[in-house]
Amino acid sequence: MLEIENNLPTFKVSKTSPVKLGDIVEFAIEENEVVVVRSKGISPVGFATAVYADLSLQENSLTSRETLHAKVEFRKITGHTDLYETTQIYPTNANLYVSEEGELTTRRPSSQHPVVGLVIKGLSPMNSLLHFLWL
Repeated sequence: MLEIENNLPTFKVSKTSPVKLGDIVEFAIEENEVVVVRSKGISPVGFATAVYADLSLQENSLTSRETLHAKVEFRKITGHTDLYETTQIYPTNANLYVSEEGELTTRRPSSQHPVVGLVIKGLSPMNSLLHFLWL
């Protein structure tokens, strides 16, 4: 779950690495096109805030082909999410990274993984959502 609302740019979703709502994404090249894939943490660019199918007729055919698109938020934002590593501690002002599984974490997976944000409000028994600043 990711709660952000904006008028955002739209990108095609990879056919080989599908993206779902709330995923942290990065860009890739697939069939000579720029697409978004779920990030493994090295080059995350933002969040998929909407994922939808576009049905279009294939050329010279009566069959349709479904193409997935995703709206991506990549500006500096604040938000809250439940897509984080549950085994980590999230103190206020801690650096955030993207894990190899595409979740937010305070654990730095490698020296190649950049800081992507800061914890604004940590977790508590009354609050299971991670509040963050995306840089």
